[in-house]
Amino acid sequence: MSTLMAASRDASWYDCPDTTTVKVMHVARVYELDDTVWSARCNRRTPLDETVSRPAEEVPAGLRCQRRGCRELWPAEAARS
Repeated sequence: MSTLMAASRDASWYDCPDTTTVKVMHVARVYELDDTVWSARCNRRTPLDETVSRPAEEVPAGLRCQRRGCRELWPAEAARS
């Protein structure tokens, strides 16, 4: 079974991308035919930047996308002692 991955939105194609705020992480959908095409589970038209990807369980709760599609797939956070 593969690891559930998360990544942030790819804004490199914008003329002036907003780099002043922290962006949420989305659960990634990786297309089987071409592993280089990533999109968000909450919106397949949202391209993701795989260069800043990480395993989904490493994403802090405050940075997790809460839209339908991503929200249901986030792993439960480990209890903190």
